[in-house]
Amino acid sequence: MQDKIIKFVEDLKNRRMSLDSLDEASTRQAVVGKLLHLLGWDIFNVDEVVPEYSVGDTRIDYALKTGKYNDKAFIEVKRIREDLERHQEQLLGYCFKEGVGFAVLTNGIIWWFYLPLRQSSWEERRFYAIDIVQQDSKDVASKFIEFLSKDNIMNGNAIKSAESMYKGRQKDTILDDALPKAWDKMIAEGNNKLIDLIGDVTENLCGFRPDPGMIKRFLSEHEYHMKSVGVLIEKKDRVIKSTDVPKVNTIDIKEDKGTDKGPKKERYGKYAQAISGHITWIKERIANSQDGIVTIKVKELARKMGSDFEKKSDTSIYWALKYVLFYEGIIVDMGTHDDGEKILKMRTKVAGDELPPSLAKFDNE
Repeated sequence: MQDKIIKFVEDLKNRRMSLDSLDEASTRQAVVGKLLHLLGWDIFNVDEVVPEYSVGDTRIDYALKTGKYNDKAFIEVKRIREDLERHQEQLLGYCFKEGVGFAVLTNGIIWWFYLPLRQSSWEERRFYAIDIVQQDSKDVASKFIEFLSKDNIMNGNAIKSAESMYKGRQKDTILDDALPKAWDKMIAEGNNKLIDLIGDVTENLCGFRPDPGMIKRFLSEHEYHMKSVGVLIEKKDRVIKSTDVPKVNTIDIKEDKGTDKGPKKERYGKYAQAISGHITWIKERIANSQDGIVTIKVKELARKMGSDFEKKSDTSIYWALKYVLFYEGIIVDMGTHDDGEKILKMRTKVAGDELPPSLAKFDNE
């Protein structure tokens, strides 16, 4: 099965330009229907695959069933290049109305997978995304089998895998967001019992408690905070004071077109050095973008910066570059790609843009 699906995906990649002319009906026939067949579904058996499934006064393109009255999944198909964003709320509403716990929204190239009955926003219910053109064909085939093959839908393994992925992503996302907030709260209150207290505050913020190792890694990757509280951390199998952490070379962060002169800072010096050779490239991409915003995956940018930065967490790279690039006239925000990876959204700094308090306070030291 996997080899056939890999071949099918490769064929779609090779025919990418010609696929743009397909309308919705042709996309259903040439892409979705054929893929379902390769995944083991009998597309001519309406007890398995129901085309144009009625939901009230509307219709869903496909309902996958385990029996005449047992709906397992809805698939809604749009034409190639259709923007899926504006269709997801409607699809998930139909799923909620019918009590269907698994759904797919696709334009033939992009495939969004949902757990419609979860208690979260529409976007958060999307637990996985496939981009046939951009992603590795073997990985694409593997995920199609995991989530959409007849065997895995019928035996419940697809929904189990989806739930596991959803919960893992949800927990990681919540903790990534809550740890910096917990740290800022600790700094504001001047509390030095970091390991236990960060765990307490993080748990209060998001409901999950990070283990001590996760907190220590967070502290190690955020050395710029340690100086302000003078705590003890474990590093390289020994306990050292944060004031003893070796300083990196001082970097003069360049002046932003004569308007805002960045302070000479030792913190983030390694990041400033690593990103300096890519700043012109980033600015050119921003200038050439249609909306003035450039989106770059954190891991891809880390690889450009060097092997040392590939080991850093997405959050560490985000905060460091948010600070460094601010003085290069670039505003950095973080988001999540359809495939779950963290991305940096970059744009030109304008009047009124400021660093967040947790970073701006370093300029007053």
